[in-house]
Amino acid sequence: MRTYNAIDLADTIASRAEETLGAVELQKILYFTQGWSLAITGTPAHSSETQAWTRGPVVPDVWRAGDTRGGDSASDDAELHGLLTLVLAEYGRKSGIELTRLTHREGPWRDARGDIPETASSTEVIPLDKIRDHFRQSPTLAGFSQVEIMYLGLEAFDERSYKPVPKMPSVDDDIDDLDEWMTESANLFEIPR
Repeated sequence: MRTYNAIDLADTIASRAEETLGAVELQKILYFTQGWSLAITGTPAHSSETQAWTRGPVVPDVWRAGDTRGGDSASDDAELHGLLTLVLAEYGRKSGIELTRLTHREGPWRDARGDIPETASSTEVIPLDKIRDHFRQSPTLAGFSQVEIMYLGLEAFDERSYKPVPKMPSVDDDIDDLDEWMTESANLFEIPR
């Protein structure tokens, strides 16, 4: 997956969201996209710094740019679109308040702020390695474990390809469910003739 200009990535996110995203929602989805990209691929989704502002993680370049244009400069990147499908499925319907609460829990935002009170201004940069490590500890994204996502590949989740992604059965499921999943999964990797 490539690393994008943060404003272009914000435009792509806005174009993919089912509902119009406000400034707070967009900033948080941008943060979650960055975190999951770092955790799953080891590559940042965008090249701008993320700061620990009062309302949570903010990418100042996107904040200063204002309204997004809603274009998709990453239309040829199936990995990015697969990641956005998962991120938007997990976070896309949450309100700005809910997303802010999620980012205010223990983790990179709080660590970057240190002893700065929650209501005080801050431009402390949230280090990429802290974001990556935090998201690597998260068990699932949109119901899929990181191992499942890496096994299937992010491009398998690109909803534009219209390929159904079979859900891996849990340990409690019947062996027949596992056989069915293996058969369905094998179809994802058919070699075109």
